[in-house]
Amino acid sequence: MNTLKNPKVIFIVIGVINLLHGLLFFFGGAEVLTASFPEMEEISDETNFLVVFGMEITAGFNFILGMTLLFCSKLKYPESKNVLLGLGLGLLFIVAIAIKHTIQSQTEIEIAGPIIVGLLAIWSLFAGIKGDDSAVDQ
Repeated sequence: MNTLKNPKVIFIVIGVINLLHGLLFFFGGAEVLTASFPEMEEISDETNFLVVFGMEITAGFNFILGMTLLFCSKLKYPESKNVLLGLGLGLLFIVAIAIKHTIQSQTEIEIAGPIIVGLLAIWSLFAGIKGDDSAVDQ
């Protein structure tokens, strides 16, 4: 149970996930758009440019978050509590946005992403609220 509350484990796991997600967005291109919305048979060059532009910006923010979390893995519990709570709340905000887009969408969207992010949010919040010095490797 202490592993679940260990900030180092949480920061490394979520940091690596964010770095990998950033790489997928950076190299994914418009293929991600066509996979998400298969009814779009033809994508113009302008649309492709805008999609790639937005995905590269998103990738950059994923890299920032991933590297920040990896560097936060050195923090011990009292100092890491606010980072864990902020991370959990931020991830819950992403879940809310994903649910909003799913409701507004005219297509079927996979629900796995919001569920995974929601579980990561609960994990971060749990460790931030219930964590203590015993969860940290000495």
